[in-house]
Amino acid sequence: MFKNLIHIENSNVKKLLIGRISTNIADSLFYMTILWYFKVTYHSPMILSLVFIADSTIDMLAFIFGPLIDRVHVKKLLKYVTFSQIILSILTVCLFFFKQQVIILILLVYILSAIGSTLIYPTEEKILPAIISKTELARVNGLFQMTYRALDLFLDALATVLITYLSLNKTMIISALFFAIALAFYAKLYLPKVLLTKKRRVF
Repeated sequence: MFKNLIHIENSNVKKLLIGRISTNIADSLFYMTILWYFKVTYHSPMILSLVFIADSTIDMLAFIFGPLIDRVHVKKLLKYVTFSQIILSILTVCLFFFKQQVIILILLVYILSAIGSTLIYPTEEKILPAIISKTELARVNGLFQMTYRALDLFLDALATVLITYLSLNKTMIISALFFAIALAFYAKLYLPKVLLTKKRRVF
């Protein structure tokens, strides 16, 4: 049964799944690195609270991005947002060298990255029904959800290990590399015209 679940012949779905996994890994590394930076640099529960508040607020307001996703070229959205994530990761590495003077800038970069992630995941969910048959949709969607949940179970631990044995800067660079892998697979997606037409809904 499990073998049937993970078997995928559709190359588009494979590319989207690899992109999603890479994005998920990169997001977790980025998030944990930011948390560790604020913890070890400022030792302030207030600053950590600001990160959690920003993250929760963006999650609550995620619904406002729906109309935007419905009105843009979704492949370009995936590519541009993921490329922006790479730039933000590299910028964060640079900001880490300035220590105390850049707390606002790092918070801003984190907020922008969180917004980017909030755009990427629903965009993937919009693409999936258009590149897979209705008979396969439930199975493939289940695979995507299972992969997402399974990764969430150990990615934070993995990020902690990387930060401990490497450094904040190197972990953030690894995050940028995973965003780059995701971008490479998103760029190879071949999408039907229905997804490239403005103001057109898939479901």
